[in-house]
Amino acid sequence: MSAMPTPRLELPPGLHRRIPFDRYREALGMNISALKEMARSPLHYRHRLDTPRESSALTLGAVAHTAVLEPHRFLAEYALWDERDDEDKVRARRGKAWEAFKASCGSKRIVKADEYAAAMAMRDAVRDSIGGRYLKKGDPEVSMVWNDAEAKRVCKGRIDWLTNVDGIDCLVGLKTARDARPLPFGNQAAKLGYHLQWAFYRDGYTAATGRPVRLVEIVVESAPPHDVVVYVIPSDVIEQGQEEYRECLTALARCETSGSWPGIATEEQRLSLPSWVYQAEDDVSDLGLHIELS
Repeated sequence: MSAMPTPRLELPPGLHRRIPFDRYREALGMNISALKEMARSPLHYRHRLDTPRESSALTLGAVAHTAVLEPHRFLAEYALWDERDDEDKVRARRGKAWEAFKASCGSKRIVKADEYAAAMAMRDAVRDSIGGRYLKKGDPEVSMVWNDAEAKRVCKGRIDWLTNVDGIDCLVGLKTARDARPLPFGNQAAKLGYHLQWAFYRDGYTAATGRPVRLVEIVVESAPPHDVVVYVIPSDVIEQGQEEYRECLTALARCETSGSWPGIATEEQRLSLPSWVYQAEDDVSDLGLHIELS
């Protein structure tokens, strides 16, 4: 006899602290990561639904996230590989010493010495920056569940850090980036759909608690000197994200009703190049540059 499937976890609407991430993943509700697949196409969303992604590979951003927001968990969840050779260089991750170390780690995730050093440097940079004021008190990894009245769905989200500053509730996110300056990070945010997540979480928090909230993103550069920029997310960005995620919810309802899950395009498309390509050509002409072929 085959085993009965594990029932999905039903969490009541509201905020839920100290729920492990694996339990959060089991909870019923639409999350923004899945919903953003609809922004690509219903076909991609359906594929994601039918074949859930495995846990993502360990990244420096994930290590830094734990180091900054949950330092008490760091030693419990990570093991440092810092085995040295006779020349004081970190040994390669192979051989008997490596295999013995892996066996001793159990379920801990292994980080290399340079990854550990970088995560600690990013932790210190964030805590010493103006973003540190948001991290003096609060709760990490707060799960929230709410009923979306317009879409008639249960939704869920997981807040990096929840606090209250100057009497205002604040949802604080932590991101790593190669370049934290406004334009490069703005491009990254648009490309990865951060604005949809900010809007989704803002609306979800208000629905779950009945309180307004400020959204703050602390961005730390992944390479030294690990500069930190703190962004307060403005209303126009939230409104754009809200419009886009609402369109995704509407498209999802339409697909569920029709049973049709189309891809990116069902007809032939005319290819367009980005505007900067044409701007580059204009710039060259303006400079009066001419290339002659002999």
